[in-house]
Amino acid sequence: MQKRSEEKEALIYSGNVLVDRDHKQWLMGCFRSPDDPLYDDAVEVKWATYSKGETRKQITEIEHCSTLSILLEGAIKITFYLPDGSKRETSLGKSGEFVLSRPGVRHTWEAYEDCVIIAVRWPSKRK
Repeated sequence: MQKRSEEKEALIYSGNVLVDRDHKQWLMGCFRSPDDPLYDDAVEVKWATYSKGETRKQITEIEHCSTLSILLEGAIKITFYLPDGSKRETSLGKSGEFVLSRPGVRHTWEAYEDCVIIAVRWPSKRK
């Protein structure tokens, strides 16, 4: 297994999302140090684990990117806030279900069950 201290230019890097992700569960993106092998300004990747009943009540401030959220296990409701002021709720309850939101859409969520989500955002570059 390659160690974090090796050069960023390595062609292969392996690790464990539970160890390599940051305190907000993000694994890859522009928020990492540029010399980190997991730095990337094109994409962000998150491995999120949420407990039943856990919520994010504060609406996200990220508006510049697209987000793809894929449910691995559990169940979650995501409420989207559209640019026109309307909102839409989507529930994911079967492994493999996903939702894609485009720039300008913000969100909150509530875990109905313990769940694991992979989220991919692009671009990562903060505006």
